[in-house]
Amino acid sequence: MTTHLAGTPIWINGRVIQRCLICGEKLCDSLNTMSPVEADGSAPVFPTWAVGAWVEFDRNRASLVAETERPFFAAEDLPEGCCLDLVE
Repeated sequence: MTTHLAGTPIWINGRVIQRCLICGEKLCDSLNTMSPVEADGSAPVFPTWAVGAWVEFDRNRASLVAETERPFFAAEDLPEGCCLDLVE
């Protein structure tokens, strides 16, 4: 299991991408996804994680660990399995 810190989603030509603020891992990507249009015929909103959410990935499953509004963290505040080890 690896835990990532969700960054700001970006929209490029209708594609939505969200990455981890720490290691850059792609957390979600709307490329090649399909979903029904809204009742008014508009494109659906692609779901993304809240910015600053700690998201735990276990193989193909992701779950919300916690949300935070703090921009700075001490080592003891990092969740178990934090991806910081991937960039060190």
